[in-house]
Amino acid sequence: MFDGMEVDGETVEDDGQVKSTVTLDLERKHLGSVLLCKVLHEALDEELAAELEIDVNVPIETVELEDSSLEGLEWEEMEVVCQARGSRPAATLTWTLPNLVEHTAEQEAQLLDDGTYNTVSRIRFTPIAKDDGMSVTCHAVNEVMEEGIKM
Repeated sequence: MFDGMEVDGETVEDDGQVKSTVTLDLERKHLGSVLLCKVLHEALDEELAAELEIDVNVPIETVELEDSSLEGLEWEEMEVVCQARGSRPAATLTWTLPNLVEHTAEQEAQLLDDGTYNTVSRIRFTPIAKDDGMSVTCHAVNEVMEEGIKM
């Protein structure tokens, strides 16, 4: 039984042992679902059962820069925030800034109730007049993605 529905598998008997194999097309919605295997046989007084919780790795669902963090004042430290949501495993966020802009970056990931991660990265720098309009890019990727997402 999977996701509340009975699933037929391929059953093979070899030397008195029976093996049942099921093939499932897993999606994001299956994360945390339970696969239940039941064994019924006339020699058993009661059925045997084993269950397995499904762990699905999924790509990042959304990436965004926090709009309120995109404006600053000359000579005042500025913090720009990038957030990647809905990934499993957690995303890795990297930043691209012009070469001469000194900055610090920190990142943290939070496990959500649905089993996915929300990853937040913050960079801090002190802008000067010539930095006005500079391009700042946040790149988010996790190990199940071939290409990351840039914001």
